[in-house]
Order: sequence, then C-alpha cells, then structure tokens
Amino acid sequence: MEEIKKKDQLYKDKLFTINAVKIDFGNGNVGTYELVESSFDSGDGVIVVPVDKNNKVYLLEQYQVGADKRLLVLPRGGLDKNSNPDKQANEELREEIGYRANKLTKLVKMDIFPGWYKGASILYLAQDLVKDPKKGDELEDLKLRIVDYAKISNMIQKGEITDARTIAGLLYVKDYLSL
Repeated sequence: MEEIKKKDQLYKDKLFTINAVKIDFGNGNVGTYELVESSFDSGDGVIVVPVDKNNKVYLLEQYQVGADKRLLVLPRGGLDKNSNPDKQANEELREEIGYRANKLTKLVKMDIFPGWYKGASILYLAQDLVKDPKKGDELEDLKLRIVDYAKISNMIQKGEITDARTIAGLLYVKDYLSL
C-alpha cells in the first residue's frame, strides 16, 4: 500500500504551491515526485456543458496560455474552499456565456492531472437555459460559439476542439443524453 512519507515545500506563490513528495510504494520502492497544489482555493473546479432545447451546446472561444492560442472550451471556474459547487457552476455560466441554468445536473468528478496536480473538476449538465448575464473576472475577450451537438464528434476528430476536459465533458454528456 502506498504511503506518503515526507512532503517538502519547494515553491509557493499566490497561485500554486509545489511540493516534493516522498512516497513509499510498499513493495520496497521509494520515489520522490513533485505535486502542484492550489495556494488560494480548494484546487477543485466546475466545468459545465450548457445544452439548449434544440441540442445546441454553448462553447467559449478563449485564450489559453498553455496552448498559446484561443481554444474552444466549456465554461469553467475554480472553487473557493467554502464555495457551493452547484451555485458556482451557475455563476460561471452567467459570467462566461450570459445564461443561467434552471436545470443543473451534477454528473461526475474528474481528476485533472492526478500524476502531478491535486485537484478535480466537477462536471455539470446545464439545461433550460435563461439569459441572465453577469460581469465576470476574465481579462480576455470570450467569444460564445453555439454549436449543434451532432457536429461535436467531427469537430473533435478534425482538431477544432482539443482541450481534454472539454472533450471529456462533451463526450460524457453526449452519452448521458443519448445524442
């Protein structure tokens, strides 16, 4: 059975803490790995798949620094340590696409990068969308793209959607709704 033996802080800033974590694998092997944790919130977040009554999904075209380009992504946001994920999911919708969901279904919790990051995303399905914009905290311009769900698989195959959490969320909901 794996056991964490030691945890040393290597770096900390306002966003992240990086720790060296020594793990005893219980089979005679011991290793040290770097673990990234959030410095300001729970490390968890919400990711929302907004689908309207015509089976259209609401995506964002948003700059992502790790890819150094604009990607098509689902609305998402981090969770403060004491925030309610259900409320946060609707707040992200209002801030990022200008809608809220009258029907919000919590689907699954997904580990983001479990090999080196401590945090997960809670996937939600948002339905019965109502226009209800709220000013958000994003610095970049967000462009709303409303896409017929029937086109999603082809967009993924053609490389038009490449964000892993977005792909996982879209395909999960496609199966969940039998689209």
